[in-house]
Amino acid sequence: MKIIVLGAGKVGKTLIGHMANEDHDIIVVDQNAKKVEEVVNLYDVIGVVGNGGSYDILQEAGAQDANLIICVTASDELNILAGLMAKRMGTRHTIARVRNPDYSSQREFMRNELGFSMIINPELEAAHEIRRALSFPSVTKVDTFSQGKVELVEFIVESDSQLVGLALNNLHFITKTNILVCAVSHNENVIIPDGNYVVKEGDHLFITGTHQDLSHLCLDIGVTTSRIKNVMIIGGGKIAFYLTRLLSVQGIKVKIIEKMQTDVYN
Repeated sequence: MKIIVLGAGKVGKTLIGHMANEDHDIIVVDQNAKKVEEVVNLYDVIGVVGNGGSYDILQEAGAQDANLIICVTASDELNILAGLMAKRMGTRHTIARVRNPDYSSQREFMRNELGFSMIINPELEAAHEIRRALSFPSVTKVDTFSQGKVELVEFIVESDSQLVGLALNNLHFITKTNILVCAVSHNENVIIPDGNYVVKEGDHLFITGTHQDLSHLCLDIGVTTSRIKNVMIIGGGKIAFYLTRLLSVQGIKVKIIEKMQTDVYN
């Protein structure tokens, strides 16, 4: 694939590091000549110095026949502009990092109407991850699928759990939730269980379902001790903004602590 990476900062450099050994033709574009030179010296890539929002620079980078452009500069506006221009020039797929909360509600519009293949917001994803951890404080891991409609949780069966010795086809006697035990891990062995599988102490159960069903399941089997009602966030950045919005929907009270910025005149 021919891939253009717009932005040679930490994210762009990390992306290039992952893709450089996968037999892709990679072109890195950045206005900072020193950053471009550093990436070119580290990896087998082509460097272009210039403004990625310029037609001439995108043409020099080969946007007219590129398979993918990944726009990860520090500017949301530049990422959006470059993605739009590259798409019109012939780039097949466009990915843009857009972090500003002002644009968060426009992600679907950008994908459906402007033709972006993906809009990435790292701060929003971090807030979702924290929210999931707070929603299931007793589970080991939480993942989401289908745009957050379905969640997958992993938790360890303790010795005092009421699941010990229970066959999965009898799970409905404990909980009426619509969930699926899709995998079980024990002593590094992973199996796909059927209804006859008997849960043992130390099992890692991977269970999928909606957020509401999984919440009820945790309560029914006693793995959630108490519902979190109050959260204190240190720092008032973008993650705090997104996290506060997510927690407020769940009725959780949030207090944010941020150092006041003051101007000092001598």
